[in-house]
Amino acid sequence: MYKIGMISLGCPKNQVDAERMLAQFDKNGFEIADCYDGVDAVVINTCGFIDAAKQEAIENILETVFIPDSILKIGRSAFDTCNALSTVSIGKNVMEIAGSAFNNCAFKEIVFPKSLMLVKSLAFSGCKNLKSITIKSKKVTYQH
Repeated sequence: MYKIGMISLGCPKNQVDAERMLAQFDKNGFEIADCYDGVDAVVINTCGFIDAAKQEAIENILETVFIPDSILKIGRSAFDTCNALSTVSIGKNVMEIAGSAFNNCAFKEIVFPKSLMLVKSLAFSGCKNLKSITIKSKKVTYQH
C-alpha cells in the first residue's frame, strides 16, 4: 500500500480540490499520511495561474526532500542550486551520491545510511550551512 501526503496552497478552492484528491486516493487504497516522514509521495496542490502561488509551491517543494528506500542512487546535480532545501532524509538503500548532487543547498546536517558506498566529487559543494555529517556506513569511499 502506498502512503501519500498532501500540501494544499492557495485559495479555499484549492483546499476543496485537495480534499477531493485525498478522497480518491483513499478510495483507491492509498494510505493518507498526517506527516511526510515515510511517505511514498507528497502531492502539492496549488494554483498555476497566480505567480505568488507558483512561487510558494516551488519554495515548499524545495525545502524538504525525503528520498525513499526504493532509490539506490542520487544522480548528478539532482538538487543542484536548490537554495531553500533545508531538510534531506536519505532512504536506507541509497548506495551512491553523484557529483554536485546537493550543490549549494541550505541544509545544516545530513545522515548517510549504512548502505552508502560512494560519494562523488563536489556532491556537497557550496553547502555553506552544512555543519554535521553522520556516516552510518563503514565502507564509504569519496571519489575525487
